[in-house]
Amino acid sequence: AATAAALVQLALHDAVRATADEWFADAHGTTLAELLATGDDGIAAWAAAAPSPYHHAAGTCRLGIVTDAAGWIRGYTGLAVADASALPGVPRRNVYLSVIDQAHRLATRW
Repeated sequence: AATAAALVQLALHDAVRATADEWFADAHGTTLAELLATGDDGIAAWAAAAPSPYHHAAGTCRLGIVTDAAGWIRGYTGLAVADASALPGVPRRNVYLSVIDQAHRLATRW
């Protein structure tokens, strides 16, 4: 629980917060501030209720917003995103195949 609380604190740091209007801890819309307010016990309960111990940040460089539709970052030449950050949101399952598909599409257009 202490590690999870430290990660939530890190995500609330000004440098991280400046990258998005809001950060959510889950698909239910729980904000990091709300999660942190539950204390170590609440964070531990939240982590224990997660569908799996595997979590991956996703949707932070969304296709069509930060990147063009193919994954190339807007305003830069030769820089693309081929990981879960390019997904349109946090998927309900492992991101592996989606990321492989994104990387393949970028590689074939290179």
